[in-house]
Amino acid sequence: MRAHLSAVMEHLLFTTEERAVEEARRSIASTHARYRASTRTLAGPGSNDDRA
Repeated sequence: MRAHLSAVMEHLLFTTEERAVEEARRSIASTHARYRASTRTLAGPGSNDDRA
């Protein structure tokens, strides 16, 4: 019984960590997208700033 519960807990821990990492990746991607959009807006039309 103890081995079974330990296996269940390990699985839950792994799943929780996996979800947290994916959420962090989504958050970083969102932050990067907002930053890119704001720097393009600040650069304005006709600038030589073509970085993506």
